[in-house]
Amino acid sequence: MSVIVREACGFGGPCAVLGTLVSETSTRYIYRRRPDGPIAFAYKRSPALHIEPCKSCPDHPASRYGYLREDTAPLVTSPRRTTTPSSERWTSSLC
Repeated sequence: MSVIVREACGFGGPCAVLGTLVSETSTRYIYRRRPDGPIAFAYKRSPALHIEPCKSCPDHPASRYGYLREDTAPLVTSPRRTTTPSSERWTSSLC
């Protein structure tokens, strides 16, 4: 299981996943946003950064954002696009 670097939302929402932890120093977390992506880093001094899931993280067992978890999120499909004849399209005009 890989360790994930997270950042808490300042407005009480779910935590944002920054990426997978690559390394850790005394002052920074070094992580990758994507498996083949470049390395990024964040300073540990920020109180919003964490690697252990908190109650605002979707993967925490007691989270109220459990529906955002990847393994339980419903499959969202986009609606089928339909074309509209040009005579029925909205047009804008300047007054």
